[in-house]
Amino acid sequence: MFPPQKLGVLIIFFNPTMEDVLNAKKNISYFECGVIIWNSKKIFTISNSNFSEIVVKKNLGQAEALNIGFRKAIDMGLDLILTLDQDSQLIEKGEKLKEIINLNYYRFLNPAGFSFLTIKNENDYKKEYKNNSPFLILTTITSGTIYLTSAWEKLNGFQSGLFIEGVDTEYAIRAKKNQFNFYKFDYPILIHDAGVEISKNFFYFNIKFRKHSDVRLYLQYRNNIPIFIKNLIFFPKWSLKSIFNLFIKRSIISILGSKNIFITLFWI
Repeated sequence: MFPPQKLGVLIIFFNPTMEDVLNAKKNISYFECGVIIWNSKKIFTISNSNFSEIVVKKNLGQAEALNIGFRKAIDMGLDLILTLDQDSQLIEKGEKLKEIINLNYYRFLNPAGFSFLTIKNENDYKKEYKNNSPFLILTTITSGTIYLTSAWEKLNGFQSGLFIEGVDTEYAIRAKKNQFNFYKFDYPILIHDAGVEISKNFFYFNIKFRKHSDVRLYLQYRNNIPIFIKNLIFFPKWSLKSIFNLFIKRSIISILGSKNIFITLFWI
C-alpha cells in the first residue's frame, strides 16, 4: 500500500442540538476539507469552501447518507475519510491522524480502514494510551473510523437497508470476507459515549448506564441477529459472543432503563 495523500472528514447531521453544532464546527476546523450530509433541516453553513454540503429531502438513514458522502468524497479526490457522529468531540487534528497512518503504512495488507480509541471523558485522555502500533480487528464502529474510499468502491458501499443499526458491523464483516482488513490504533482521537445516560436506584445503589430508544433497540435486534447467525460458520467465536451480549447484556440494560417495560419487551 502506498501512503494515502488526502484525508477529509464526513459528518452526518440529524436534528442536532446546539451542543452538537458547536462540537461539529470545532471538528470541522481540524480538517482542510470534507463532506457534510444534512439528513434533516440545514441549520448552519460551513464557511470553508473546501467542504461540500449535501441536503437530502428526508431522513435516508445513516447507511445511505454515508454512501452519498463517500461518493462525494471520491469526486473531491479524497483517499481517506474519517466518519463522525454529530455529537463526537475530536481531540486530534486530521494531519496527526494521517501522520500516524503514513508512518505505519508498510504494516497494512489490503486495508479497508483504520479505527482509533474512543474515550468517554477528558480525564481518560490523560492516561498513557500513546501506543501507535496497529493491530487487526474484525469489526469497527463508524464514528471515529477512517475508511479508504478505494475499498468502499470495491465493496459497493454500505448496505442501505440496515438504515442505522449494524451498518458498520455488516460492512466490516463483508470487507473481511473479501480479503480486506481493518486495523486499530490504541490511540485516543475523540470523546464519545453512545446513547442517553440513565440513572436508576437499585436497592441501595444508584446505577448509571446509557441506552437507546426502543425503536433503536428494535433495529439492533432486527439488523444484528441475521448478521451474527449468517456468520456463525465464518467467525463462530465472535458470532456467539455477539449473540450473548445482545440477548443478555443489552436486554438487561434496556429493561432496567425502560420507562415502560412492557413496551420495551414488545420492541425486543
